[in-house]
Amino acid sequence: KWDKFNKKVLFLTFGVRNYIEPYLYPQYPDLNWNKLLSDSEEVIFQFAKNNPSILVFYKMGHIEDHNEEFIKKCQNNNLNNIVTLDRSFPCNELILYSDLIIGFQTTAMFEAMFSDKTIFYLYWAISDILDRKTQLLPIADSEACTVINSKEDFYNSITSWSNGDIKFAKPSQKELNNRKITREIMFYNADGNVAERYHNEINEIIESKANL
Repeated sequence: KWDKFNKKVLFLTFGVRNYIEPYLYPQYPDLNWNKLLSDSEEVIFQFAKNNPSILVFYKMGHIEDHNEEFIKKCQNNNLNNIVTLDRSFPCNELILYSDLIIGFQTTAMFEAMFSDKTIFYLYWAISDILDRKTQLLPIADSEACTVINSKEDFYNSITSWSNGDIKFAKPSQKELNNRKITREIMFYNADGNVAERYHNEINEIIESKANL
């Protein structure tokens, strides 16, 4: 039933304190991603409303904040092109199936870099309390995806993408090269044979024990 849509967007939603170190909570109780999340959801909602032929996957990860409010808003407006999925649905399959991946501080963004899909990284409303170089995942500076710097930028970019703007149609060769570099840093020796190597090492341990 999803194949009937012209394009598919994967929005990787996030909790309002995901990837913020717990030791910062007592010092900065108001430190969160509330504005970033609410801004992003407003854009996603309006985009879906304006583009009924495009499917949006609202993919939840860990325990999230405000999901019920957004989901109810979509239901009340009969937005049948927004599909909510919990963390049990395989993210890697959604990445392969979708045409555009959107996210913030989640390792799934690195998984998306194994693809040649367009990737938007949401990157605004970041508190000055945080050191962006050491306390955020190294996505913004990777040059492996499109960095979105404001709510307005997000809406304009996703609208341009949906209209077939060549700038967003597919990653540049530079982006693809940087994805390879980023993958090698974040997923060392990710060649698809990890299970086989693990199996072989287990067998070697078993054999060595049997020979004692």
